[in-house]
Amino acid sequence: MAVGRPRGRKLAPERLELLGKLVADGWPIRQITETHGFNYYTIKKHYPEYKGMTQSEAGKIGMALKHLGRKVAV
Repeated sequence: MAVGRPRGRKLAPERLELLGKLVADGWPIRQITETHGFNYYTIKKHYPEYKGMTQSEAGKIGMALKHLGRKVAV
């Protein structure tokens, strides 16, 4: 493989726009990959500094969803 040559397929403009919106909204990287099928390395290629949601924030949301599930089931 030649040095400096991009790998893989080019991301469609619509997909790149979607990824930009998800990053702007602060989605966790795991959620982006699971929900929309983006590869972790694709996210990092276009947004190398993006970390997504912190562990603390993700934990708070997870607990809130768990609590909500209990309330709805009752």
